Amino acid sequence: MKRLIRIVFCIVTVATPAWAGPYEDGVTAYDQGRFDAAYVLWKPLAEQGNSAAQLNLGVLFEKGLGVAQDYAEAARWYMKAGERGMRKLSTTSR
Repeated sequence: MKRLIRIVFCIVTVATPAWAGPYEDGVTAYDQGRFDAAYVLWKPLAEQGNSAAQLNLGVLFEKGLGVAQDYAEAARWYMKAGERGMRKLSTTSR
């Protein structure tokens, strides 16, 4: 019986796709050029204090990707990310 449970567990573990969270979904959307979707996914996270999402919103506003280009808004999100200790560059590829 224990062996059967282990086999079922292994099958379920391998067959179940990894579930990404909203941040990762935003990265995927960004990489696919769906900047408006990335914005929608990252905005609530950024407002809750996620520094990576804040940094990436800064990128969207700086470059005008999925939102109107707005340097002041970009700077605001960059500052928020910096205040939370974000020191590395954006995880987005563009």
